[in-house]
This record gives sequence, structure tokens and C-alpha cells, in this order.
Amino acid sequence: FVKLVADAGSGRLLGASVAGSYGHEALMLAAALLELGAGRADLAAMAFPSSSPAEALAEAAASATAP
Repeated sequence: FVKLVADAGSGRLLGASVAGSYGHEALMLAAALLELGAGRADLAAMAFPSSSPAEALAEAAASATAP
């Protein structure tokens, strides 16, 4: 389970929740992105290995930015 919280106007990431095995790996990435001031589009544009916790964050960002 991944939940991203982002500003509706700018898309800037404000927080993230992750539940599941190896979720801590995705949270480390989320913390780094928050520190850098990254947005949903930045995360959605990143490439990650398939079937990784970080990929779940990117998929959540991509689905949030999809029309």
C-alpha cells in the first residue's frame, strides 16, 4: 500500500505512507524526495527496477498525475 500526499496546485510532495514488506525502502526514497522538494511528476518520471518498493511510489505518482 502506498499513499502520496501532494499539493494540489504545484504537485509538490508533502508526505507519504507505505505499508508492506520492505516498505522502509520506499520510505527512504520518499524522505529524500521530500527533502529535495520533488513533485509528483518528478517521481513519476523516474525509472525503477520492476517489482521493487520504489517502483510502487512511482506508480502511485503516475496514477495521481494521469488525466
